[in-house]
Amino acid sequence: MGMGSGQLLASISYMTDIIPEGCYYHSWRVALLAEELASVVSPDLRKDVFYAGFLHDVGAVGAPFHITQYDTLRKQLDDPRIVGHPRRAAGVMQWLPGMNTAAQYARSHHEWWDGNGYPDGIAGDDIPLGSQILRIADTVSAGGCFLPESDLSTSFQSLGRLTGYAWSRDLWTSFLATTRNADFYNSLRDKSALPELISTKLRELGVPAELEGEEGVERVLHVFAALVDLKDQATAG
Repeated sequence: MGMGSGQLLASISYMTDIIPEGCYYHSWRVALLAEELASVVSPDLRKDVFYAGFLHDVGAVGAPFHITQYDTLRKQLDDPRIVGHPRRAAGVMQWLPGMNTAAQYARSHHEWWDGNGYPDGIAGDDIPLGSQILRIADTVSAGGCFLPESDLSTSFQSLGRLTGYAWSRDLWTSFLATTRNADFYNSLRDKSALPELISTKLRELGVPAELEGEEGVERVLHVFAALVDLKDQATAG
C-alpha cells in the first residue's frame, strides 16, 4: 500500500529541515505547537494551522543555511532568499488542492505585530490569526526551547520580551496557558516521540479531502520531487 497524502506531507516537512547545521524536526514541532495553541485560541483553525506549520519553510529549501540560523530579524532581512521564502512557501501550498487557507497563514508567518516583519510589512490584526499563531510557534522552536539542555521556563521568559513587537500580549498569554500541559511540552523535546505524535495528529485531523484524490497525491509527489532536486542538484532533470 502506498503512502497517503498526509504521510507524504510529513515527509516533505521532515526533509525541509535536513541540511547541514539544520534544526531537525523544526517544522514538525512548529506544526504540533501551532495546532496546540490554535486549540486554545480558535479551535476551528487547528487543521489549517497544522498544515501551514508543516510546510511553512518549504520556500527556504535551497538557502545556504537553515532558517533557524538567521537568529535575528535583521539577519533575515539582509538575505533576499530568506525574505522571499514565505511567498515561495505559499505559492507551493496554493498549488496543492485544499491548502489555500494554510497557504495564507504560511505567507504571513514572519509578519510582526508591530509591522516590522516580512514579506508584506502588515501589522496587528491585519495579520491572519493563523499566521500570528505560527509566529509564536516558529519562534519558540527556532529559539532552542526544545533542546535537551534548555530550561523551558527561562526560555519562555526570554521570548516574552518580544510581546508587543512580534506578537500581541493576548496571544502570548494564551500561549503561556498551553505550557501548563507539561506532558505535551516534554514530548516535543523527545525526538523519539515525535513520529508518533505526528501520526496521531494526522489521523485526528485528516488531510483536506481534495488532497486524497489522485490529482492531490500526484501534486504532493511533484512537490516532494522538486524539493529533493533543490537539495541535491545531481537528482535534477
